[in-house]
Amino acid sequence: MGSHTPQPSSVGTYSFMPYPAEYAFSPGMTYPPMPPMDHPGSPYSPHPHFPSNLAFHMGHPPPSPITSHSHLPPSPPAPSSPGRSDRERDREHDRERERERERDRVSTETKMIRQLCTTIAKMQGTMKDLAERQTEILDRMSLLEQRSERANESIERILENTEMAMEDSKSIRTRVEDNESQDAFETRLTDLMDNVVEKLIGGIGQELKEIKKMVNNVDRYNSLRDPFALAQRVSDADLLGEEEQEEVKGI
Repeated sequence: MGSHTPQPSSVGTYSFMPYPAEYAFSPGMTYPPMPPMDHPGSPYSPHPHFPSNLAFHMGHPPPSPITSHSHLPPSPPAPSSPGRSDRERDREHDRERERERERDRVSTETKMIRQLCTTIAKMQGTMKDLAERQTEILDRMSLLEQRSERANESIERILENTEMAMEDSKSIRTRVEDNESQDAFETRLTDLMDNVVEKLIGGIGQELKEIKKMVNNVDRYNSLRDPFALAQRVSDADLLGEEEQEEVKGI
């Protein structure tokens, strides 16, 4: 393995130096020369009173990369002050709380979104049902309109038939009234003719009676002059009077 270039002490807290690939720690081996010690109080050193490569000067070099299964020796952990670690722990705790709050908030928002999605789905189903019911209602309303139109047509026909029946009844009533008036006129005319006939018959009978009286008077007058002729005329007048009375009764 090739050698590694040493890094300046100001960069990190551990000083590296080149060493051969077959390097292995053992008590009898000769070690590479130690680097010079850093000046105490270096601003990059975690311990201002001790140099960063103190391990080399104390006789404890870092383990070999072969034994540590690494190409470079491990870097020692950077020491930290107790106050700083507490602050970091507090910050980490605050971050954890913030993460938990974020997770809770995300979980709550997720639940709300799920509830909203479920509500929206239910509302969509309800709206679909309402649309179907509205379609059914519109169909029923159209059927009712058709039935109402048919009912209106039937009512119009009934009204027309009623008007025609009223006109027929008026015409029939007029005819009946005309017939009644005609019958009354005929009745009156018949009564009038009967009265006229009765009056005529009565007048003729009266005239016949008067003629008979005149004939009787004439016969009497003649009988006084001729007794034989008077007897013949009386007998003739009797016969004539009976025949005239029978004729009048026949009329």
